[in-house]
Amino acid sequence: MKENPIDSIRVVSATYLHDYVIRFVFSDGKINDLDFYPFLSKKPQNPMISKYLKLDLFKQFKMDGDDIFWNRYEMSYSFFTLYYGFGNDMIQEALYYENLPVEECIH
Repeated sequence: MKENPIDSIRVVSATYLHDYVIRFVFSDGKINDLDFYPFLSKKPQNPMISKYLKLDLFKQFKMDGDDIFWNRYEMSYSFFTLYYGFGNDMIQEALYYENLPVEECIH
């Protein structure tokens, strides 16, 4: 099986910026500022998720390797979301697990 270049990329840091935005810096130099507000405020929302609209709770995120989580994985996001952003993450993850070179699939 051919190694996918994405396999060597890691999250170097995750920093709270403001409101619901967290900056992710990756080992390949990419920087992604993700705004979680559109997801957290989406209606209807599960109360277990919408409670993170309280900034004091939102700011309590932790990293586990290349994934982010809150409160023992009550809410979590994988590397693919952090790297590609909301919307593109599931497509890229599916392509990855189909062993397609990710760079060939990005338009």
